[in-house]
Amino acid sequence: MSISEQNTRSAEPVMLKYLFSGATVEGLPTRGFLKSDGKYLLKISFDGIESWTTREMRTKESTVVWSAAEDRKEFEQTSTCNLQAILYKNHSGRSQEELGTAMLSLESWLTSSATLVPATSIKYKTSIIIKLSIDRQDDVPLKTNVDPDVERAVQQAAIDVSGMHKLPSLDSAAVAAGQLQPIKNALTSDVVKGIESSWEPLLDKLDAFTKMMDAVVEVHPYAKMAWTVISAAYKLVRGQQDRDARVEQLVEKMQNVYDFLCDAHDLQSDKSREGVLSRLSMQTVECGHSISTYARNATFFRRILEQSASNMNAKIHAYSSSFDDLLQDFRTGSQLRTEITTVRILADIKDLAVAMELRDIFYTRGAGYEIGKTCLPGTRAALLDDITAWASSDVVDTPRTYLLLGRAGTGKSTVAHTIAGRFDNLKQLGSMFCFRRTEATRTPESLFRNIARDLCDGWPAFRDALTKSIDGKTSRCSTNDLELQFSSFLLGPARLLAVSGTIVVIIDALDECGTIADRQKLLEILSHRVQQLPSTFRFLITARAEPDIEESFLGSTISTIVKHMPTPEKDKQLQSDILEYIRHTLSAPGGRLPFGLPEDACGTLASKAEGLFQWAYVACEYLKVPRIGSTTQRRYKQLEAGKDSRLDSLYETVLQPLLVESPVLESFKCILGFVLTAVEPLPRQSLRDLVTLLEPEEFLDVDEILPYLGSLLSGVGHQDIGPVRPLHSSFTDLLQRSTSDNPYYIGVAGHHDRLAISSLRLLKRDLRFNMGGLENSYRLNTDVSSDRKKLPEQLTYACKYWGQHLAMSREDFELEVADLLRVLFLENFLFWLDAASIAGAVSEIPGCALAAIDRLQHVDEKMVQVVREGVKFVRTFVRPIVDSAAHVYLSALVWTPTTSTIAALYNSNFPWKARISHCAAAAWPSLSLSIEDNNTEEITSVTFTPNGKRIICGSRDATIRVWDAETGHAIGVPFGTRDGFSISLAIYPDGRRIVCGSANKTLQIWDTYTGGAIGEPLLGHRDSVTSVAISTDGQRIVSGSTDNTVRIWDAETRRTVGRPLLGHHESVTSVAISSDGRHIVSGSDDKTVRIWNATTGHGPSIVISHQTWVCSVAISPDGDYIISGSANGTLQFWETKTGHAADKPFVGHTSRVWSTAISSDGTRIASASGDGTVRMWDAEMGLAIGQPLRSGNSWARSVAISADGRRVVSGYGDGAVRVWDMDAGYLGEPLVGHEPPVNSVVISSDGKYILSGCSDEVVRILDAETGDVLSDAFEGHDDQVTSVAISQSGKLIVSGSLDHTVRLWDAEAETAIGEPLAGHERTVSSVAISPDESWIASGSYDGTVQLWDSGTLKALDDPLIGHLSAVDSVAISPDGNRIVSGSSDKTVRLWDAKTKRPIGEPLVGHTDTVLAVTISADGKHIVSGSCDKTVRLWDATTGQPIGEPLVGHSKMVRSVSILADRKRIVSGSEDRTIRVWDVETRRQVGEPLTGHEKAVLSVAVSPDQRWIASASKDGTIRLWDLEAGVPLRNLSLSPEPAEQPSQIYESDGDGQVSIKFDFASGWIVANEKEYILWVPPDQMHRLYTGQCRLIIPVETMVTIDLSKFVHGKRWTECYKPLP
Repeated sequence: MSISEQNTRSAEPVMLKYLFSGATVEGLPTRGFLKSDGKYLLKISFDGIESWTTREMRTKESTVVWSAAEDRKEFEQTSTCNLQAILYKNHSGRSQEELGTAMLSLESWLTSSATLVPATSIKYKTSIIIKLSIDRQDDVPLKTNVDPDVERAVQQAAIDVSGMHKLPSLDSAAVAAGQLQPIKNALTSDVVKGIESSWEPLLDKLDAFTKMMDAVVEVHPYAKMAWTVISAAYKLVRGQQDRDARVEQLVEKMQNVYDFLCDAHDLQSDKSREGVLSRLSMQTVECGHSISTYARNATFFRRILEQSASNMNAKIHAYSSSFDDLLQDFRTGSQLRTEITTVRILADIKDLAVAMELRDIFYTRGAGYEIGKTCLPGTRAALLDDITAWASSDVVDTPRTYLLLGRAGTGKSTVAHTIAGRFDNLKQLGSMFCFRRTEATRTPESLFRNIARDLCDGWPAFRDALTKSIDGKTSRCSTNDLELQFSSFLLGPARLLAVSGTIVVIIDALDECGTIADRQKLLEILSHRVQQLPSTFRFLITARAEPDIEESFLGSTISTIVKHMPTPEKDKQLQSDILEYIRHTLSAPGGRLPFGLPEDACGTLASKAEGLFQWAYVACEYLKVPRIGSTTQRRYKQLEAGKDSRLDSLYETVLQPLLVESPVLESFKCILGFVLTAVEPLPRQSLRDLVTLLEPEEFLDVDEILPYLGSLLSGVGHQDIGPVRPLHSSFTDLLQRSTSDNPYYIGVAGHHDRLAISSLRLLKRDLRFNMGGLENSYRLNTDVSSDRKKLPEQLTYACKYWGQHLAMSREDFELEVADLLRVLFLENFLFWLDAASIAGAVSEIPGCALAAIDRLQHVDEKMVQVVREGVKFVRTFVRPIVDSAAHVYLSALVWTPTTSTIAALYNSNFPWKARISHCAAAAWPSLSLSIEDNNTEEITSVTFTPNGKRIICGSRDATIRVWDAETGHAIGVPFGTRDGFSISLAIYPDGRRIVCGSANKTLQIWDTYTGGAIGEPLLGHRDSVTSVAISTDGQRIVSGSTDNTVRIWDAETRRTVGRPLLGHHESVTSVAISSDGRHIVSGSDDKTVRIWNATTGHGPSIVISHQTWVCSVAISPDGDYIISGSANGTLQFWETKTGHAADKPFVGHTSRVWSTAISSDGTRIASASGDGTVRMWDAEMGLAIGQPLRSGNSWARSVAISADGRRVVSGYGDGAVRVWDMDAGYLGEPLVGHEPPVNSVVISSDGKYILSGCSDEVVRILDAETGDVLSDAFEGHDDQVTSVAISQSGKLIVSGSLDHTVRLWDAEAETAIGEPLAGHERTVSSVAISPDESWIASGSYDGTVQLWDSGTLKALDDPLIGHLSAVDSVAISPDGNRIVSGSSDKTVRLWDAKTKRPIGEPLVGHTDTVLAVTISADGKHIVSGSCDKTVRLWDATTGQPIGEPLVGHSKMVRSVSILADRKRIVSGSEDRTIRVWDVETRRQVGEPLTGHEKAVLSVAVSPDQRWIASASKDGTIRLWDLEAGVPLRNLSLSPEPAEQPSQIYESDGDGQVSIKFDFASGWIVANEKEYILWVPPDQMHRLYTGQCRLIIPVETMVTIDLSKFVHGKRWTECYKPLP
């Protein structure tokens, strides 16, 4: 093309490729806590033509980001076009809203952001900025914004390649502008010589070398792989526009190496050099992969340069040096191995804060590659080469999957292991996972976990990518959902990486992963989603040709190769390979066959095998293993005489001579019954031990049977320590085939009985105190592996599975083992947990016990009680039991309720332990399970499945979640519609389906097991669906909506039945249908309950009026009564027939009743309220049962009762789900002392009294020494008391309130002084008394400070006005001349008390509301605390800040105080901590004081400066030693002298002791590594600690007697069994 033609073409608009990878919008208005998330999306247009719309994103925050893989969009456009981004907001009840538009030229978007131009009707306080992430996908691998170091490196690289010529294709290359121009010049300089001069000779030599290697079995496969990879690299480099001289030199180096090797004529016969040749070939494969990726993938090259522009040079040098070393090894014949230089280029995953905790992803051990299972060298060559060529090819369109099908015994697994070995040597084996039908742990759920863990081991960068994919969500690590596993463990991390070469993943025996139903989801993923992985991944899968597997892959396609194992008819080499295998296996050194075998024996056996390697393997093993009374020759004759070559026939040949006698055959069945029935495979020694515990008359001896089955079973040799299991699934098939002609059939009858009884006998024999031989109680199980005994596998097995075997045993078998069961539960229960702790099997104990509980009911009622309590014991104290076996006794037993059966049984045997001396629990707590997922928003609806095993909940985040009701583990992944949050759900009687009503106006039916939508949504409502119910027969669905209607639906046809039920004139909030299906009940915001005829759809027949909104309704099981919950906090019973109130309202809740439920027997009612509590009610008496169930700080939104009536589940506004045990000793916890919160606390001038004001409208005087309430007579406010103050003399008390008033009180007479001081228009936030007690100051949310005469009770002049917003705090100087105030306007002000005028300008420095102020004793300093989380110190004279703010609190600072000596400041915060600050160093003194369960609202310092008082929203006042922040040196958990430790903690180190309380885990820890005692976290908040010397009310304070507590190396002294 001429220059003029080029210019003409360049003038035309050029379509360029771009990649849109996401967008960010900043500056959006934040949304309030009670509001739903904002729902935003972008529409992208080019020159006014709409191109695409992003997905909807939801947030309450000011920033929304699109950055997921699904947001990526490739497009072609001219660089001069205009790109317009329009921001929209979706609404549930109205049409989409346009918020504004931003438009720039396409090229401008690459480097710039744009300000949103608002729609005409919208005004924003701040600008909204839109940033689009767009990159040009041209051939230039560099960015224009390269940092200086990278720029210099790139320019140096350009100088190094300046002697290169250009290819014609470079003329059209787009090169980065600006500072990268020198690189363009360098990359487009003249060509010295074409790349063909380097590559073509290499390919010729490599081809010749490959042919020479055909006879060198170790090298041949790698030589062929080298030729394949290098030839592919050549084709790519030849077509690549960017050619580097160093790559060219490396190619020449490889050519020189192979020139030399091809001239070495003695190569084939020199065995000493085969290893070097193999490594040379593997090195070539590795190098070829890197060059291919370098030449083909511009994006990959850009990543290299972004990391370091010199990386590729260093790697090429490493390759070159490695070739030199390998060649030298060959010349000298040295066997010194030069490690292959692996230089796969993996992208660096930046800014990762924490490495992935791999242990959170469970790894199934023993399921991977085994070197001993590979093909005999030289066999299966054609098939292996075919698979190897496919797996090593990194051409982009290479199929991702290779499915190898074949019948049992054809050698599929051996081929798979051989391929694994080849790629393992090349460091390209990503993972291998072998399914096995007899291995319970090798399930589909284990596959992707293992692959992820293996990839992390082989590719360190994958670990970082996996961390990013998991994103701190530990629930993903344990999920069993295969879709989530694939996305999180494999697809997500893989997409973050750039990889050279291929990564090979092998899945063997896919057909053995479970039933057809079990593997359905896995097949869907492997056949479809694997194609979404980067093109470098290869999946080799072997399986039998089962119909569902074949149908899933449907033959070879562009994405999958499907091949069947060769048959002798189609593969003539197969017979030779089997012959070679038999000859190799049977022959002794020198080629001699065993004595008695004819020369043609190998050929005969090969013919008998008929293409089945498994037949050959079993036959050879049968001949090799000696048999009593049978010679090798005789066994060969038996094989030779066999009528057919079926595996069953072969198995019968092996077994028949062994099992000729009936007793032996029965023993075989019993022992093999153990092997096949065991939940986990056991080693021979463990089987031997279990079998010996059976009845003597059974005459079972493992060693008389198993050693002779080495050809059929693994783990049976004399030296074998691995588990005993069938070598091939075909042998298992034979043993489990129940046909009349199968004498070897092994069913299930009797085997569970034997395993149950032998397990229970083993537990009785071996369980004892201190199962692990632990010498020191301070160390956790994980820290003492070197000095504890490992439990025998059979004992671990018995601990985990005796219950499952008992449950499966024959009827009444439990009566035969009753004595063994009594011993386990009534004598050895704690020892059982001790053993489980050592074995890491604690999680299995509840399931084991519960599996057997139905059978135990026929044995002993007391034992059943122990079992139930035992399950509670494990669930309640799982943390210490799992962490340390010693603390089963030292900690868990300590906290067992005093009235429990377990305490009665076991406490007397452990007298030397800690004892709860005050506030010990008398019964098990009601709360049995708390599920708190940080990713879940408000729970809108929650229910149990009919069998009680699962919990299903709907959430405001538009998801439905399923949880295990026993463990709290998530089941599957959240599912649901993303265009409207779930408001209500109901479950079908079969438990497999749920119907969900959503804010998107529809109902949707979902499969609870798969999370998949069933059919299309049910359409009809015109607004949000607020409530749904299902009839007991599952035929009818009822729904209520904010469109004021009720609808009935046919569950089968999914159509409405009749017309909508009209009558309500406001939103329908709740619906229910009677158990007989005759009546429908609805509640509404129109303050009515309506009863409708469900059959005719007519009505309402009865209308019931409420005083306020009706929030929930339910119908009794017999249909006679209706229960309704309303906004005024009451519940009401109504007669269904008449609509009359059946009784007085149920009163107790203090806020709206969001949800009600009735037990299946109709005797109990549960209610959930906005007051944060769940209450249980007696339906007949109309009275509350026990105390309110309270946990957490959020409102209770939904409640349900399990079908058996034993548990209640509740959902909360903060996303938490909690399960309550109705069989607990009591319901709820008594509420004692203050109702939360305690808003204000002060200390009298003599330090003897504490004054408190709180939300119950009362001011109290407390004894500072004992915490006793001395007076609570100060009542008179009509709303919460917000602030209190007491005069110097202690005679005058002042209080401020939400009722807008200030009150004065006579402290001695305990009476009010006069009338309330009224004048403020809003809440009185703070009060203070002048030093001479003549006047009072009050601050208010009305923005004023008012001074009052304490004698006349009149206002002193007009209010002090100056603040621009609410006044939150006031203080008076010690001389009474000045007043300090803090305000929501972010300022502090000083006022002259006499002139009532401001002093100077406001003190400015805080960036948010000033909530607290105080002034030092000398009046020189002011201290302030703010919502900006800081504390500031000010000069009271100049008004200037002193130093930087004190930073440490994580939430707003609510209260501050400064000591009289001005050396320290105390602050209390919403973050629940109190902190002490050193004024001089401006640093925190010691650790924060922790213990409050909610926000700290007020702090005060005693006059002697020795202790602090703090008040909190949790309803308590705590008194702290002012030095409490300094770590404790001695452990004291009680103020009583007689309860102090008799054994003092002694450090093994330098004598320094530091004791801390971990409120998250419950552990009391010394020196950060030694675990002394565990305390339930909720109890630790109430614990006397020595730092916190008193908790008020004192009824809530927990104290522990440590006088008999032995620990550390003396811990075993705790056990003193009674004679």
